[in-house]
Formats: sequence, structure tokens, C-alpha cells
Amino acid sequence: MSDPGNKPAATLDISDPMLQQLSEHIECRTGLHFPRERFADLERGIAKAARDLGFRDAGAYAESLLNRDLHTADLEALAGSLTIGETHFFRDPGAFAFLETTLLPELIAARRAGHRRLRIWSAGCAAGEEPYSIAILLHRLIPDLGDWHITILGTDINPKVLARAAAGIYSEWSFRDTPAWVKPRYFLNRSGGRHELQPWLKLMVSFACLNLADDVYPSILNNTNAMDLIICRNVLLYFAQARIPQVVRRFHSALVDGGQLVLGAVEASQTIFSELTPVAAPGVALYRKNGAATLGTTIGDFSEPHQAVCPTAVRSPAVGTQAHPPREAISALPVGRGNAFAEANTLYAAGRYREALATLLAGKSPQRKTDPRAAGLLAQCYANLGELAEALVCCDRAVAVSRTDPVLHFLRAGILQELQRDEEALLALRSVLFLDPGHVLAHFTMANLHRRRNRMSLASKHLANVRLLLANRDPGEELPQSGGLTVSRLSGMLAQEKEGTTDE
Repeated sequence: MSDPGNKPAATLDISDPMLQQLSEHIECRTGLHFPRERFADLERGIAKAARDLGFRDAGAYAESLLNRDLHTADLEALAGSLTIGETHFFRDPGAFAFLETTLLPELIAARRAGHRRLRIWSAGCAAGEEPYSIAILLHRLIPDLGDWHITILGTDINPKVLARAAAGIYSEWSFRDTPAWVKPRYFLNRSGGRHELQPWLKLMVSFACLNLADDVYPSILNNTNAMDLIICRNVLLYFAQARIPQVVRRFHSALVDGGQLVLGAVEASQTIFSELTPVAAPGVALYRKNGAATLGTTIGDFSEPHQAVCPTAVRSPAVGTQAHPPREAISALPVGRGNAFAEANTLYAAGRYREALATLLAGKSPQRKTDPRAAGLLAQCYANLGELAEALVCCDRAVAVSRTDPVLHFLRAGILQELQRDEEALLALRSVLFLDPGHVLAHFTMANLHRRRNRMSLASKHLANVRLLLANRDPGEELPQSGGLTVSRLSGMLAQEKEGTTDE
């Protein structure tokens, strides 16, 4: 391998049989599918990844890939070379016209009478133009936006384009075919013909690296739960047909009852999307989740008054993009008795949150009041269904029973974060760190909460401590309660953030 700082052109010398093996190997790990007719694209992508990683010979790099599991560096290089991380604001005017005139107004009207809470996920967001376009539409459509709890999440498999998205600085190329009113109202002019998003608009959107082929969503951890709207246009085209139903099932679980999934017009399929109801819409393929009727807000024995955990008993943390507790967190709790929990846990793992909830609420075990696992799983079910008030009550009950469990305190912090009760979330995270000072994601989350409050010195201090905690750990180690996030991936995210990578 040559010096990575000097990146020579990698030679193209990969045989068709090797390309076939590479196609299967990469598809298995990333979901990206390269049939024989796209071998030329695959070969060019491998050559680019080889060059980025310092290899002079693409064939040698390809052979090394086939002889081992893909490392995080491989996945990031391949994601950058095999996907098209390029789009522009308000891409596809017909689709955005439908969003602005019909879909978003209907969602807003439905939520206005209740908690004024709206959650939207742009899956495969590239450099962020799509989720920022959605933020612009919501600003135009909601005059009392400050009274709403808005979540707009952008995810992509390519961390480099996500770094550009977080920076929010774009060249003229990102504004082709964009309405003329967008730049003057929502961007600041920068040198070199570049344009930076208004800071307040940038804060409306969060970004996370997510491989849709991985079974790590929906999850409170990566904020992919309880979505009102998922937009995933022209992404599934790159997946093998056998993989698409798995992704769709996870999207189905990530939506609240009545939530909607927007795909590209050419991605419609009655067979693959049979669990969702198709809705006629111009320019897009639109599907609605028709779930069971919402259960009542009563949560039985767990709705009794309880003693809150005292926040003054925790010490200041040594050390915190936005992290949330994972859906598998409850498996770390003490094991209790009875089959209701085991059955509910199985249903939860399959994304059948309503059924898991009903199973727990119907249980008559004497452990219902005292088993923190049951209360914690109830909290996670409610959170994934978007019923956060109920989730918090259940989580508080679990914490009251098991005060020294950092897993439960971290779950509570995530629920408080979704409720936008940031100061209380910080107190819960301090409890986590008092019980487990080396809890990396708690430190990481604290940094982001302080940054959201513009407490930049505190945020910087916490991020520095995160780097110290990661320094001596195995790069391939999965961080506890992270849903698969590795030390290497988190370190890479921190490095890209520090470099301030922007649009090229």
C-alpha cells in the first residue's frame, strides 16, 4: 500500500468473475446491488475506493476485500464511490408541489389539534438538499413554527456527504431548477459563489450515518422511530429485489399508524408494499400505514404516582450527532419471571410494537409492578409509537424500581430529548455518567445538547473527552447501546466534524 496522502490512479484490472464475487460481497454488507450490466460502474467504484485508501492496484484491493470482512474504512470508501451523493434543492418540482399543497398541509392540520409534533425522515439524503427543502416548506406552511416540536432527520450511507450536509454550504450547482425565492430568503452569500443556510434553518435538521441494509432501525437510538412521514425517493432502485422487502418492513415499523412513505414514482410495487395502502399522488409513489386503532393512554399499574429520581445526587460529568437509547437496551436489564415479557420482547424485536404493548398490558404477573424490564419495554413500545408522555411515565416507573441501572437512565434521557426537554435530558445523562463514567454515547449526547443550547465551550470539552474514551478502544468494537455504531465510525464522524468538510 502506498502513502494514503499521495493517491495515484488505481489501475483497472478486475476480472468479470472477481466482479461477480465483489458484487455479492458488497451487496451482502451494504445492500447495494450491481448486476452484470453494471459491472463497469462497480469496477470504477472499486478503483476510486482503492485510490482513496492508497492502493495503486484496484485488483489487489478487490482481492483483499474478498478475503476478509469489510472494515469501516472500506464501507465508507465504497459508499462514497459506489453511490451518487449528488442532488439539488427542490429536486423534482412536481413531487415538491404535491408535498407543499397536499401532503404536508394534511399532516400539519392533523397534528395542529393535538401535540403539534411532526417527525419526518429523509432516507438517502445525500448532501442534505432534500431534508433542508422540507424544512423550508414547513417554515412557509406553519406560521407558529416556534410552538411546534419538529424533527427532520436526514440519513445516508456515505459519511462524507453527510459532513457536507451538516456544514450547510452549497455551490450554485445545488440550486439548478430551484425556485428563485429560495436563496434570498434562506441562504447567506459566502465567498467563491457559495451559499450557506441560515443558522436557524440548519438547526431544524439533524443527520446520521445509516445503512438501510442494516437491522438497526426503527430505533430511539438513531431517531428513526415514530415517523409521520418517510421520504426515500429513488434509493431502493440500487437494492437487490430480495433486499427491498426487508427495508420496507422496517419502514413500516418506523411509521406511526397513519404515517406515510414517499418513494420515487418508478419504485411502486403492489407486491413488495402489500403491508401498506397505496394512495394516488402525482409524481411520487405514496403509501400509508393503516395500523391498529390507538390503544388508550392508560398504562395500568405503571400510571400510579411515583417518586422522581433526585437529580442532585449526581456528580458533574467528565464528559456528549444526537444519540438515543437503542431498542435492544432492555435486554441488559435483570431477568424476571413470566412468559408475557418474553412474548412481548419477541414482538418488539419484530417491530410489532402495538402487539407487544397489548401483551404487556394484558399480563397479570405479580412482577408487573416491580420488574423494571417490563416497565422499560413498555416505555420503548410507547416511544416507538410516538406516545412519549406514556413512555416517560413507564420509564420513570422503571427507574424508580432500579435506580442504579444506567441503561434505564439513558432510555429516559432519550425520551426527554424527543420531548425537547433538553435540560431534564441533561440531568438524566448526568445520572448515566454517575453510574457509568465511561458511557460514550451519554457523553456524546451531552455535547450535542450543549451545542444545541449554544454552550460551545461545554460541548467542545465533552467531545474532547469522547475522543479520549475512544482512543484506546478497538476500532471495530461496537459501542454499548449504539445499535451497531463502531468506535471507528464514531471517531470518523468526530474527525469529519472537526475538519468542517463542506461542499466540493
